[in-house]
Amino acid sequence: MDYVERALFFVGVTIIIVGQAMRLGPSVAMPIIVNLDVVLAQRKRRLTNLADAVGITIQNLSILKTGRARAIRFTTLEAICAELDCQPGDILEYQPPATSHQPRVGTNPLT
Repeated sequence: MDYVERALFFVGVTIIIVGQAMRLGPSVAMPIIVNLDVVLAQRKRRLTNLADAVGITIQNLSILKTGRARAIRFTTLEAICAELDCQPGDILEYQPPATSHQPRVGTNPLT
């Protein structure tokens, strides 16, 4: 079945992307927290000003800010970090999913 499964959870002013079932592989939960709005607020900057300074559209920057982006180019991340005087880790954060490591009932954990 070809589909993309997404679950979004709002945490304060950040969004966690829980996981995507990719077309070429199984679903892997990889929550990424996008803190661009937090960094913008700390620097007292607006999204429109950052878009003009970096040279990308407000729409694309908004997609990144809301956590809906599937990827980001290193050149774009570099330009954002240079303009905001921050590190990539200030904008993007990985938070491992809370998973239970208990085996399912009726399965042999050794196989």
